Amino acid sequence: MNKARPSIVVILFLLAIAGAASAQSVFQSPSPLPDGIVGIPYSVVIEALLPVTNWTIAKGSLPAGTAIDNNGNISGTPTVAGTVNFTVSVQDASTQATYTGDYAITIQPALAITTPLTLPPVTVGGNYSVTLQQANGLAPFTWYQQAPNLPPGLSLSSSGTLSGIPTAAGSSNFLVYVHDNGDPNQVASATFSLTVNPPASGSGQLPNGFVGQTYSQVLPLTGGTGPFVFTLSGRELPPGLSLSPGGALTGIPTTPGSYRVAVIVKDAYGILGGGSYSVSILPSGVSIVTDVLPGGTVGQAYSQTLAASGGQSPYQWSKSDGALPAGLTLDPASGTISGTPTAAGISSVSIRVTDAAGSVASRTFRITIVAGGPVITTTSLPMATFGMSYSQTLTAVGGTPPYFWLVDTGSLPRDLTLNGGVIFGVPLVSGTSSFTVRVIDANQATTTKVLSLTVGPPPPVPPVLIHGIPGSVPSAQQTSNVVLELAVPYPTADITGTLNLDFAPAVPNGDDPAVQFSTGGRSVNFTFPASFNQTFAVFSDPAGVSVQTGTVTGVITLTVHLSVSGIDVTPDPAPTITIQIPPAVPVITTLAATRTASGVSVSATGFSNTRDMTTATFSFPQTSGTNVAGTSIAIPAGPLFGPYYAAEASIPFGSIFTYVQTFTIQGTASDVQQVGLVLTNSVGASAQVTIAIQ
Repeated sequence: MNKARPSIVVILFLLAIAGAASAQSVFQSPSPLPDGIVGIPYSVVIEALLPVTNWTIAKGSLPAGTAIDNNGNISGTPTVAGTVNFTVSVQDASTQATYTGDYAITIQPALAITTPLTLPPVTVGGNYSVTLQQANGLAPFTWYQQAPNLPPGLSLSSSGTLSGIPTAAGSSNFLVYVHDNGDPNQVASATFSLTVNPPASGSGQLPNGFVGQTYSQVLPLTGGTGPFVFTLSGRELPPGLSLSPGGALTGIPTTPGSYRVAVIVKDAYGILGGGSYSVSILPSGVSIVTDVLPGGTVGQAYSQTLAASGGQSPYQWSKSDGALPAGLTLDPASGTISGTPTAAGISSVSIRVTDAAGSVASRTFRITIVAGGPVITTTSLPMATFGMSYSQTLTAVGGTPPYFWLVDTGSLPRDLTLNGGVIFGVPLVSGTSSFTVRVIDANQATTTKVLSLTVGPPPPVPPVLIHGIPGSVPSAQQTSNVVLELAVPYPTADITGTLNLDFAPAVPNGDDPAVQFSTGGRSVNFTFPASFNQTFAVFSDPAGVSVQTGTVTGVITLTVHLSVSGIDVTPDPAPTITIQIPPAVPVITTLAATRTASGVSVSATGFSNTRDMTTATFSFPQTSGTNVAGTSIAIPAGPLFGPYYAAEASIPFGSIFTYVQTFTIQGTASDVQQVGLVLTNSVGASAQVTIAIQ
């Protein structure tokens, strides 16, 4: 490993060179550049002989985690070890000439502890020594340990050796550090676990043995650290048995009785322990008295119970070798072999019986299964899912293949077909169907079975997103088109639906019929086509659907309802979005003024989305000649508009009004050329509208 360290800035003097510099000599810093280390900040400056700018990497790449600035400084924290080669490009600040230079940087791997975190176990009083290992970094290394503490009796040297004689049993976890003396930033740590075992000991009742039958049992131990060496301690073994150094008690017992086996155990650290065990040798045990088993027929029920004698009941039965005929099983408590054979042939199986005292006997049997007519072995069918591809193969045994399958009575769920023994298709109706299937073999032997198949509901539809329109829109506006979108595609089936509009007016008698979709009405149909990539709804109007806000303040709510093949799949709660129609000042849409025999008649149309009006202020801009010249006349509008908005007859018009006001003019009426109008409601005053008098 290169002994140069990160955070070194190569500082070289910038030399001014008269004349042009060659591509080989413009860079003064040599290649390769100093090494770095993964995870340690790195910085180095590439010096140039000329004033240069536009430092870039023209080829290759810098070490991952580093970058170059416009002063030639490569810095950052490397994240990947290895050597990278790259080409640096610069421009002469005066002549704009381009120069390049090839460089390499090697990033060394970070210091790491390589010793497995679970250390070899030790026994209390054993002489323990394990040297911890590290990788990477520069020697010499310094090891040290911090809380939690080491097991009592052990210590860690600065060279990484964990040693000592432990004084207490138990499991310990402790944190260890190793320091790279070549760099103060190079430190690795690991939490190790170490188990200190108590001395080995053992006791208890060993499994019974039987005179004349092979016996084998490893003496159980707790504590200590293996491998172990066993020796007898002052007692004799049951006649016919011997004890191996590894603790295996084996042989063929010759004499019944109860025996005590005492042993001395030495573990891997030389620590001595011991054990005392009891073992009973019983007279000869159980035997199987069944000689042969009868044969069976494919597709026909089979049952035969094995018999045993001797030993101590209850008996436990099991297979020790070979296999029963396909379709048959052995009951471990009763010894009954039963089931319905599914294939013809001869099977050889060894059956073992074990009595309550542990005596074992075994015998090998041959069972012959012959072919009969076909038997349907399918007992049930898995559920199908609405709109999802379904395939299930019916099975039969016996008879003479090939088989021919058909639906004998009843019917499969709609859109499913039985062909070649396979029920397949894409069901589009939920529910349960019962039917009878028939199988016919090559010899025209036949049988039937009643089955049922349930088609579950459609899978849940993805969330529906409603967007494309703002949350607040003024009165008498038409929004942009409503966009309905599935969060993910739904390939199962078309999703059909309706988008319903509800309007909650904020004022009495305010349910404005003009609040509706651009296509008319307050309900519009749409479809999400079944697709693996289409997520947007298609409306009946190709131009799209928008919302008309009418002339009354309130809240418009759009609600989505969904169905698949007539099944309501609308989420709970249903997807909704609201549009606020905020209260606003009156709007004068038209204003007209005509002369009368005695003065002027002013007619205004417009709307006040709060369905109220407080004041109508008229102004006549002329300055002389009449009683109204240059004046503003404020007329209380509440008595005029209140009864109108309170009447049910006004509901179909939202807040639209036609207001006519006449004025008697004294003086030269023709001098009055213009009239202006400002309407005020509970929110505020409208913009003034001024027109010429006709």
